[in-house]
Amino acid sequence: MEDSWNSVKGIVEISSGLLTPVIAIAVGWITYRQMKITQAEVRLSLYDRRLQVFENVKKFLSFIARDAALETKTLLELKHETNQAIFLFDKEVSDYIDQLYKKGLDFRGTNLKLNGEGRLPVGQERNKVVQENSDILKWFLNQFDVSRDLFKKYMSFNDF
Repeated sequence: MEDSWNSVKGIVEISSGLLTPVIAIAVGWITYRQMKITQAEVRLSLYDRRLQVFENVKKFLSFIARDAALETKTLLELKHETNQAIFLFDKEVSDYIDQLYKKGLDFRGTNLKLNGEGRLPVGQERNKVVQENSDILKWFLNQFDVSRDLFKKYMSFNDF
């Protein structure tokens, strides 16, 4: 009887010795899972805010594609609606939005030279501005794919 009691006592001692590492592993696993959940929540929150910036860029490009013209109001809306990009993305996205804005100013300028009050008369200078305007418009039309590819790496959930 005493042998069986010693056996049970030995098993209890071994089990209690193993219990601490098992509990530590379980706590570690739970902590890891909570960390991954928190990361996913932060990523989802960032996704919504980043998507809003991307949608505003697409809206800007759509105005240009639809009208083949650009109003100052639309340029200012781009700056206003994407001003948080500097906090949500790497510098390359802010630089890209600045490039859109500057190209937009150029496009607005060529449009004014062609269609504004002091429009250029038919001739060589007007032809040059028409070509410049056309080149800028083509550049903007290509930006649908460029912007999608740029934003894609910030919007992907592939690493989860």
